[in-house]
Amino acid sequence: MSMPAMPRFAAAGWAAMALLTASALILAGLPLVPARAALLPMSADAGFAPALNGNVLAVVAVSGGKVLVGGAFTDVGGDTATDYIARLNSDGTRDTSFTPLSLNDVVRSIDIDDNGKILIGGDFTDAGGNTATDYIARLNSDGTRDTGFTPPTLN
Repeated sequence: MSMPAMPRFAAAGWAAMALLTASALILAGLPLVPARAALLPMSADAGFAPALNGNVLAVVAVSGGKVLVGGAFTDVGGDTATDYIARLNSDGTRDTSFTPLSLNDVVRSIDIDDNGKILIGGDFTDAGGNTATDYIARLNSDGTRDTGFTPPTLN
């Protein structure tokens, strides 16, 4: 028995097929890695050695080779004043010019908006003493709470 001929797709058809394949992989819980990424030689940066006492759940690269991290940690390099969010220098040490507000629970996502403000989301219900910030807050680039941001009410 012979296989039926494969239909020819226009460019849009191939894009749709790739999108469906990517969606199926994501729905199946499989990692979606670009084919080129598998071909690049990669190794860990031995000079980057952060010392955190918990899981990192969010990472965002920022200017100057620094990295914002959020997660379930309460100690960064022996500094217990950094709960759940920190900015790290290129060697993994805590950037002391970033003074994050106090949070009462885990940070799960971080993003930087067009104005350089830091948006965080997570399990926290108190951000810098503001108990109206349930699960979402916006920080200034130095880590302090952006008082001009009123978070939506989430249930």
